[in-house]
Amino acid sequence: MEPNWKHFISRMLSLGLNREQIQIIGQTDLPFSLQQEHIIRSLLKEIRQKNEDSLRRDLSSIDYVVIDSETTGFFPDKGDEIISLSAVKITNGKISPTVFFTYLSPTHPIPTKIRELTGIDEKVIAHAPKIEEVIQEFLTFIGQSWIVGFHINHDLTFLNDFLLKNYQSKIDRSVFEIQQVLQVVIPNHMLKSLDEALDYYSIPIYQRHHALDDSIMIANLWLKILEECKKKGIITLFDLYSRIYSISK
Repeated sequence: MEPNWKHFISRMLSLGLNREQIQIIGQTDLPFSLQQEHIIRSLLKEIRQKNEDSLRRDLSSIDYVVIDSETTGFFPDKGDEIISLSAVKITNGKISPTVFFTYLSPTHPIPTKIRELTGIDEKVIAHAPKIEEVIQEFLTFIGQSWIVGFHINHDLTFLNDFLLKNYQSKIDRSVFEIQQVLQVVIPNHMLKSLDEALDYYSIPIYQRHHALDDSIMIANLWLKILEECKKKGIITLFDLYSRIYSISK
């Protein structure tokens, strides 16, 4: 057994897998890298929460929820807040007509640049609820669906900052970052923004920086990407995880 494979086995055992489960990951026939541990952890999560068969689930059979938000800045730890929040579900390959959307009332004034970018000002949020008034409804709405988003870490950072501070908890769901998946279906792409990705797939762009409209556009984008995955023979969760791992090693 080669040294790298020995290290791989040792590392996987330390993360909680048994040798039978390691064989599933070993099917990718790819070298292990500590820098790609987050990919392995995603596989681990699937195995632990459900079972090995879940990795063979067809991507088109999964329930997804697209999350998007508008915020007053980039740093919740420095006082920036969510001022609108949206979630759109995709079930059986179709966008659900039932959506979640709300404006949120922040504790600090909205910066001028954010007002100009989003169209959200004090008049819009005059009767908006506080985030603590709607967070339970939001979490119930997203349920156990797989989360999808464009720059989704931004949205989850704000949501988890609030949840950790107030409930010592956080959103713990499987997540797909669209930019990461785009690298699989369009290798070496230069689609850095949502506008560029929407334009590439000929998805009409309307009212950008409105959380609900962005969520609907992102949902349509995700459906296009799933179609492209199928054309490339990426059918199951295992197929997609393997491709993501191979391009990020």
